Amino acid sequence: MRASRRMKHVFAGALLYLWSVPLALFISNKMAWQYDGDIGWWLAMAYAFPVGILAEPFANLGDQTILIGYFVLLTLASIWLLATWKRMPN
Repeated sequence: MRASRRMKHVFAGALLYLWSVPLALFISNKMAWQYDGDIGWWLAMAYAFPVGILAEPFANLGDQTILIGYFVLLTLASIWLLATWKRMPN
């Protein structure tokens, strides 16, 4: 029982992280942080690095296609989590 409860929270935490990555990149862009002197840019890139590594094999698809796919899959995973949250073991 404890392992399934832990996995439920790990999955929710992973979704929270995946939703926060675009926000971090958006903030970095709006603050006009650049790689040549702004620590904020480096922090945002380090935070988003795992998602960038996962998206690397799809680089030939184009930025818009990757972005749309990212949000569609993330939305579907979030809907699934919310729909099954009560049925998951505590």
